This record gives sequence, C-alpha cells and structure tokens, in this order.
Amino acid sequence: MRNIQAVFIKQILSYIKKPQFFIMPLFFLGTALVLPLISDGEDVAYSWEFVNLLSVMFLGIGTMNVASSFIYEDYLTMNLRFMFMSGVKSSQYLVATGGALLPVAFTVLFLFGVIGGYLGGGMLVFLSLTMLGAVASILFGITIAMLPEKAAIAASATLPFVVGLAPMLSEGSDEVAAIFYFLFTRQIQLALNGMMEYGTDPTRSFYIVLANIGVILLAFAALQWKNGADWHK
Repeated sequence: MRNIQAVFIKQILSYIKKPQFFIMPLFFLGTALVLPLISDGEDVAYSWEFVNLLSVMFLGIGTMNVASSFIYEDYLTMNLRFMFMSGVKSSQYLVATGGALLPVAFTVLFLFGVIGGYLGGGMLVFLSLTMLGAVASILFGITIAMLPEKAAIAASATLPFVVGLAPMLSEGSDEVAAIFYFLFTRQIQLALNGMMEYGTDPTRSFYIVLANIGVILLAFAALQWKNGADWHK
C-alpha cells in the first residue's frame, strides 16, 4: 500500500507540473460547447451527438496518450528503475498511475455529460460507459509504453490517435466501421448514440468494453512475464 501511495503522489505531481496535459481536455470540452452553436443551425439540444464523439476522442487522445507519456517519462528519467529497485511491483505501478489519472478523466467526462444534457439515469450510464473506457485507455497507454523502446515510441505516437479517431472515421466508411466495430471507443459511441436516439439497451456494449479491458490486461501480463524482473522494458 505504501508503494502505491508513493507512486500515486508522484504521478499527481507529474500531471500538475505539465500544463500541456490540460490543453487537450480543455480543447475537447470547448469544442463540445461551441460546435453545436456553429453547425448550420443544429439545435443545441442535440449536442449529445457531439459530446459522444468528442468524449471518446478524449479517451484515446487525451487519456491514453497521457498514460503512455507517464511511463515513457519515468523510463527516460530512470524513475522506473529506481521504483523497481525500491520494491514497486508492476501491478502497484499500474494501480497508482491509473488512480492518479482516473479522477481527472471522471471530472472531464462529467463535464461532457453536463454539456450533452445527460440527466439522472442517462448520466449514470454515460459515466459508467465512459469511465470503463477511461480504464481501458489508461491500461492501453501503460501497456504500449512497456514495449521495447522503439516500438513503444511508435505505438505511443500513433495508437492513441487511432483509438480516439476511430469512431469519427467509422462514420464515413462501412469498411472502416467494420474494422473498428469491437474497439471500446467505437462501442461507447454506438451505445450512447443508440441510447439517446432510439432508447437502445447499452448492456452489450458494456460487455464488449469489459472484454477490451480483459484483452489489454492479458497483453500487460504477457509483457510483464516476457520482461521478467525488468518489467518496465
């Protein structure tokens, strides 16, 4: 528990010290506020469509990217090596880093829900789905940062944008939509759109997002097993 607390505090301080980490959430929130007002007379009441899209973009670009940046920075500064020598386990690092990022994600996603007009049970479903997405994003970001250095750099520079932009790209192509159908960001968007427009039950999407988390955890465990004692690289 002491190890988790120490890493948690360190990651919170790292987040606060980097203003660039605040720019992306503010950009997406600002866009969610402004876009419905300038979209050819679209009724502001339908801002939930923009919110659903921008919230999943935030999960990929603004959450997954930050998580991988944390690990890569700790690797470059030798903090990972120091923490390993101090007895910090990979599972403890995972929990502490996720614990530092999840409150930020919750705050941003709650504001998205307010902007989108989600109320009562709708807000509960919105936050439940998107927070599961935040868990998946953080796990994914940490996992790709555990790859060998060159692969980690390439993956960290591309995969967050693929994950974040997949729902938007899927809207314009049936072929792309089929490729990304089971990706957690796409499932969250589909579930929320279906719930708001048709009253569709989002339970199936919950299970698919949970399956995404399971697959990412397996990948994390496989990398940890492969790297052995030197779990961070």
